[in-house]
Amino acid sequence: MLRFWRELRRRKLGMAGVFVLCAITAAALAAPVLATAPPKKLVIQDRLSAPSAAHFFGTDHLGRDIFSRILYGGRTSLWVGGLVAMTSALFGLLLGLTSGYFPRVDAILMRVMDGMMAFPAILLALAIVAATGPSAINVVIALTLVYTPRIARVARAAVLTVRNLEYVQAIEALGGRAGRILLRHIFPNTLAPVLVQVSITFAYAILAEAGLSFLGVGPSPIEPTWGNILAEGRQYLQNAPWITLFPGLAISLTVLGINLMGDALRDALDPRLRGGN
Repeated sequence: MLRFWRELRRRKLGMAGVFVLCAITAAALAAPVLATAPPKKLVIQDRLSAPSAAHFFGTDHLGRDIFSRILYGGRTSLWVGGLVAMTSALFGLLLGLTSGYFPRVDAILMRVMDGMMAFPAILLALAIVAATGPSAINVVIALTLVYTPRIARVARAAVLTVRNLEYVQAIEALGGRAGRILLRHIFPNTLAPVLVQVSITFAYAILAEAGLSFLGVGPSPIEPTWGNILAEGRQYLQNAPWITLFPGLAISLTVLGINLMGDALRDALDPRLRGGN
């Protein structure tokens, strides 16, 4: 573990990504303290005000403070992305371990995963949310179903590699139980590629949630999310470009930070890439 942290700290871009993600997360958690106004407060006389000392990021068409809405919107977007990443990792690992170790189950599970991956991710998520109704929980469920097959495929590939190693075959020959082999010898060796895929899923989930909210099938439109703010500002691109500029920057910086962190994780966990800068 200490060696992993040393390798991770050597990746300057990766540490920059961790810093950016931590800063955005901290700002979202501290929204009640940092916000300059309630995120849903309407001040019609201040509608479409440009960025100023009173409103750092300006106001929208209803006079709501964009800075405050972005802070509170970060809570929803990061919560959805993090929950999707965790649930996808849990189900993906279970399916990948089962499929990779038991050949009879593999044929069935992987064909189901292939069928789900045949659909474009955003279209499949859009169809699921449209069928279940727009809400944050339904977005999490839909995106979990979309991204679980990708993590399952990565976990399965790692299991197939480890399962063919001589020491695993020796344990099987000595009568080792399948559950014990999976938990003690195979599962730890699947974590590295799965962690990298989870970081990618985290970024994709934030983008997908913003896209679904932009299309009107995400969380309730009255709730401040980055996608909702973008959707509301598209009608005022010429008169008030700041409404879409700042949530777009928040999404871009968050995804960039996660991707840089994911690259650093990949380099630190892969023995072939250790020693580089």
